[in-house]
This record gives sequence, C-alpha cells and structure tokens, in this order.
Amino acid sequence: MRWRLTSRYFISLLLLVVVVLLVNTTLFFALLFYQNADPERSVSGESMETFVRSFDQYLSLDHGEVKVSSEGLTELEQRGAWLQVLDDTGSEVMSVRKPDHVLEHYSPMELIHRYKYMDDHLHQYFVGDYEAFSYLIGAPELNESRWVMMIHPQSVIDFTGRALIIMLTLNVLIAIGFGLLFSSGIIKPVYQLIDEIRRIKYRDYRDDGQIAKGIFEPVFANLQDVSRTYEYHEQEREKLEVMRTEWINNVSHDLKTPLASVQGYAELLKDNQLSQADQHRYAEVIERQSRYMKELIDDFHLTMKLRHQELPLSFESVAIEGFVRELVIQVLNEPRFEEADITFHSDASDICWQIDRHLYFRAVMNLLRNALVHNDDDVSIKVNVHSDRIEISDTGKGITRENQEQIFERYYKGTNTEDGEGSGLGMAIARDIIESHGGSVDLDSEEGMGTTITIFKGSQETLKKRGIWNDPSVK
Repeated sequence: MRWRLTSRYFISLLLLVVVVLLVNTTLFFALLFYQNADPERSVSGESMETFVRSFDQYLSLDHGEVKVSSEGLTELEQRGAWLQVLDDTGSEVMSVRKPDHVLEHYSPMELIHRYKYMDDHLHQYFVGDYEAFSYLIGAPELNESRWVMMIHPQSVIDFTGRALIIMLTLNVLIAIGFGLLFSSGIIKPVYQLIDEIRRIKYRDYRDDGQIAKGIFEPVFANLQDVSRTYEYHEQEREKLEVMRTEWINNVSHDLKTPLASVQGYAELLKDNQLSQADQHRYAEVIERQSRYMKELIDDFHLTMKLRHQELPLSFESVAIEGFVRELVIQVLNEPRFEEADITFHSDASDICWQIDRHLYFRAVMNLLRNALVHNDDDVSIKVNVHSDRIEISDTGKGITRENQEQIFERYYKGTNTEDGEGSGLGMAIARDIIESHGGSVDLDSEEGMGTTITIFKGSQETLKKRGIWNDPSVK
C-alpha cells in the first residue's frame, strides 16, 4: 500500500511537471507571436528602424518631385531627425533639416557604410524606399542597437528540441528531488490515515500513539476522536447487551414464578372438596399473578415503543398542580403506602402543561413509587411543583455514583431494594416518556443523604423540531 501510494505520488508529480513545461513553452511562443504580430506591440517597439520603414506614408509625388507631408515634418522634428531623398544614381533630390556635414551624393559602398556605422558626427543612418527613390533618415546617437542575425531553420529546430529535452530532464530531476524531500511528510501521514480507518473498520480502537504534525494534525485529531467515540459506543452497546441479557433472564425467572403459582392454584381449584373461602383465596392469587405478568409484558412493549419512538402522543392542556396532587393522593390511597410520609407543595396553581395525561401520569408515578420502594418505610418525601419543573426529593439511602450512571438505563434493576416484583424498566420508561415530551430528567443524589429527581417541562419548540407536535389547536 505504501509503495503504491508513493509511486502514484511520483507519477502525478512527473505528469504535472511535463504539463507545466508544455503549457509554459506554448504560452511563451504564443505571447511572442502575439507581441510581434502588431508593430506597436513588437519587441522593437517605436524604434527608429520601424519609423523609417513606414515613413513612406508621409511622402508623395507632385509633378515628379518628392514632397513631405506636414505630419512627416512633425515626426522628424519630434525625433530630431533629418531626411535626404536620393535618385537612382545616389544623388540628393531633396532634403529636410539636413546638417551641413552630410554628403549630397553617395556611392553604393558609402550607403552601406553609413547604414552599418555612424558618421564622424555620431549620426545613425536608416534607409528606406519610395517609388523610384531612396531616402535616408539620420539622427543623433540613439539609445538603440542594430543587430543582424542569420538563422538556419533546421538549426533552430534542432536547438529548440535539445533545449526542451534539457529543460524537461532538469524539471524531472528537480521534481524527483522535491518529491523525495517532501514525500515522507505527505505519503506517510496518508498511509497512517488509511491504517487508522482500517483499524476502525475492524473495531480496533487501540491508540497506537501516532501523532501527525502540520496540515494533517487536525485530521488525525478528529479521526482519533471518532475512534474514541466508536469505542465508547461499543462499550455501551456491550454493557447494554449484558444488561438486556440479565433483564431477559430476570423477566424469564419472574414469569416462571407467577406462572407456577397460576398453574398450581389452578390445579388446586379442580378439587371439588375445597371450601368456598379457599376457592376465593386461590382465585385472588391467580388474578394477582396474572395481573403482574400482564404489567410485566406491558412494560416490555412500552419500553420498546419508546425506544424506537413509535408511541403516538395525545397532547392536552393539563393543570399541572392538580395533576400531581391527584397522583400523590392515589399513591397514599394504596394500602402499601398509606402510612408514607409525603409532603406536597406547589406555586404553580394557574400553570398548564401540554402533555399526554396517561403517559405523563405513568412517568411521574414511576419516579414517586421508586422513591418509596427503594427506601426504608420511614423515608420522608417532598413533592414540589413549579411552573417549569417537578421535584421529588427523599431523605432515603441515596444512590451510589456507579448506580447513578445506570439508573435510567433499560434492563437495570436496583440492588438496594427488597422488592422482587420490579421489572427494571420503570425509571427508563419514566425518562423516555418525559423526553418524548421534549423535557428532561435530572438526578442529584448522595449516598446516605437522599435523592432529588427533577422533571423539567418540555417546550413546544423542541417538540416541533422533533416533528412530534401534531396538535394544531394548541397555540
């Protein structure tokens, strides 16, 4: 894998070098052609040579005599130049602004000498043609140089080819050098990233201590965060699976006991010699055990629906003070808790919550009963109702920090109770119902000092965001 990445990296780098070289070469010749296509953009620019070659546009013939236009005279004056027109014998026909030292007749050799070299007064000469005449334009020493280049086409082609090969070779060598220099800083982190992802794929969340620097540092940091998150969720899943297995075993055991009672008492009822009182007592046992099994199964179905958010909610406006007071009274009316010390207080007499009355009653009831069942008989409980929350406080045993982390988990059944009929789902069901209303549950407990559970009211905005607010009559 590492060599494959390295080879692909070098191939990509070499192809990039070739492409850049070709593009630069093409661009160079294109710009050169474009620059020289227009005299105004040419590398020669507004040179005297260019001016002289195009000076014939300012010349005209009038009855055989050469005339210079006013524009031509202005151009000569601006350049400090002079003009001399010669016939085919080299003799002067007319002149403009000619210095005194300039000859009036030129032999062919003198013309060549004047064109190639300056005269004694450091004047440069330029030659042009017009009709049957020749003309010289001279000017004092200019900041220009005249170069003559002889080009052989085949030699140019050969030289260009060799130059391109040398340039390509040098660029490739430079690319290889830089590639070797920087490959360890690019290929190695990429290989480590691939290895890290592969380990996450196979659920290997061990930290191998690989720490990348530079541009890859945040990538490695985020990937390690992902690995730790997956590891945490994997551990939670395994813990939940263990708890679920334990819960199934507990439920199976709990179902076997009432089923055995139902079966045994049903067989006893077949005895025709039983008294009326015994028959009635056996029937009560069967009814009680059947009701317990039904509640156990109902809890199981409810927690599954809440877990998958498949339970529809029927919202209605409920006066929260009366709702909780009714719940407390119902608990105190149960024979088991008729001697319980429960204090009720409210400062939300006119406050209404939008809740599913049946499910919310079940949630708060579970939390209140939990405070009674998991503590001694002399425990004191305070129920306080506020506009945005409900508090259930007790002076009981408290909950250990380890158990606090699991008390709202499904399948968890507390160990500090002698009550054997609990399903281990009550607290999880209560939390899920409250959260399905957009609210939350907070637990504050200290071992030996008691526990306070706070139920926070849910908001309509939270429910609407979750897409479960479906009562258009509530504003």
